[in-house]
Amino acid sequence: MLLKKSKLLKLFSCFTLGFGICGLVSPAITSCNKKNKEDDEITIKLNKTDINLSTTDSTNNSFQLIPAITPIDKADLPVTWTSANPAIATVNAGLVVAAKPGKTKVTASIGKKSASCNVTVVQTDTNNYLVLDVVEDSAMCFWCDLSYATVSPNLSYIDYDDYVSGKTNWTNLNRIDLPNSKPSKVNISLELIHGKKYLLRGDNLNGWLQYNSLANQYTQGGNIAFLDGDVKLYGSIMSLLDNGRGIKASLADTNRCFSSLFRYSTGITRVDEIFSSVNQLGNGCFRTMFDSCTNLSEVKTNLLPWVDLTEECFYHMFYGCSSLTTAPDLPGVNLVKNCYRDMFNKCGVLNSIKLNNYMGGYNNDYFQNWADDVATNGTLYYKGSSTAQDFKLPSGWRVVINS
Repeated sequence: MLLKKSKLLKLFSCFTLGFGICGLVSPAITSCNKKNKEDDEITIKLNKTDINLSTTDSTNNSFQLIPAITPIDKADLPVTWTSANPAIATVNAGLVVAAKPGKTKVTASIGKKSASCNVTVVQTDTNNYLVLDVVEDSAMCFWCDLSYATVSPNLSYIDYDDYVSGKTNWTNLNRIDLPNSKPSKVNISLELIHGKKYLLRGDNLNGWLQYNSLANQYTQGGNIAFLDGDVKLYGSIMSLLDNGRGIKASLADTNRCFSSLFRYSTGITRVDEIFSSVNQLGNGCFRTMFDSCTNLSEVKTNLLPWVDLTEECFYHMFYGCSSLTTAPDLPGVNLVKNCYRDMFNKCGVLNSIKLNNYMGGYNNDYFQNWADDVATNGTLYYKGSSTAQDFKLPSGWRVVINS
């Protein structure tokens, strides 16, 4: 069978160049195969395969991806960077920057070789809000005692995970008005499901309890009661005043701002640092706040960090908290009338109180009935020279000098 002219020319070229019969494959194809083989040898890996970024935390808003390329003599090859969804996160020379909550994938490529990193972007400013961490099923009642004249605070909530993922579906809560009564299982505003978290916010910039000079009484804005179950509180109480915007830090211009706020909340078991964003107290600001929270057994030691106190600021605050064993630290130095009055009254198992900085003695104006009906034996941590009994504590209490 005769060869076609083109094949004869190729065969002739092969023999004249001394390639032998393999010359049936042209030099150009041989070069291409060599390059493909070199490409096959290249590998690319990234320093991270998954990263989490935040749109609200400047310290975690970006991340530098670094490619590792082998063999070493290929390390200087140009890398092409792409984001599957630049609306979620952008990438430039490996620097990934969060744009909005969501998920995307960033890819580094050299030729046909590539490596990818999964990127999750969330909102992480949840501590700007009061967070409800539900350990066991509970129920919340947003209520008002109609024995007071009323104002109308706005209160809304959102599922914690929904907020973190960027959703904005806040739901308003309707207040239940109870005449001369207290909330019960039939007065439910929101069912709380175990294993979930919720964020709360409100917009009453002047507080939830305000003095009405015309009626000569305080107007009750509302209370939040958690009934049964197991709920832990953390985040910022101030989100109930400014919708979590962080624009309000002082309570000095309010009276009894959060008075009775969580009264009768048998479902609250732990309270963490919910006051850390408050830089100045107002008169009666936390008066009777946790009154009759009978299952509250643990509060953060630095819950009440203020040195300068105001009149009635902690009056009756933990009254009737019959499961509380250790009081939060009391670093107050400048005490005023009724600041600690009835604060731990009826806390029957309370056995530890710490007056961190106070060196003065007992003064009825400050401490009246502050720890009646506490545990029979306990410890008062204190820097002064008075005895525990000087502070009207039971005979089984002793003083330990603060260091």
